[in-house]
Amino acid sequence: MLLGAHPAAELAPHEAGKRTALATLALMRSVATPERPLVMIYDDVQWAPKLSLKALDSSYRGKQGIASMLMLCAYSSDVVAQMPERQATLAAWASGPRTRPVVQMAPLRPAAAA
Repeated sequence: MLLGAHPAAELAPHEAGKRTALATLALMRSVATPERPLVMIYDDVQWAPKLSLKALDSSYRGKQGIASMLMLCAYSSDVVAQMPERQATLAAWASGPRTRPVVQMAPLRPAAAA
């Protein structure tokens, strides 16, 4: 382990996930600097667990957001169209003060994917 051995903690799955998300955010904050910005690439955001989305949202829009971070997210707009909660999160990101252009791409045709 990074900081040595630690005794195993008995936590409920949600609490363990929450602690993992907080630790990940703390790591991201410690790594990202204006001199060395962090690039976060998240593919298939439509399938991201709620806790992961909350962590990403906090890193981007939260009170302690990570200013030296570029977040690139890919998602299937067809799938997200059926997920109002994801639509709301993505719309909030798209209208944020640090947002850059959104690039929409059409799905690959089977012949192009081969």
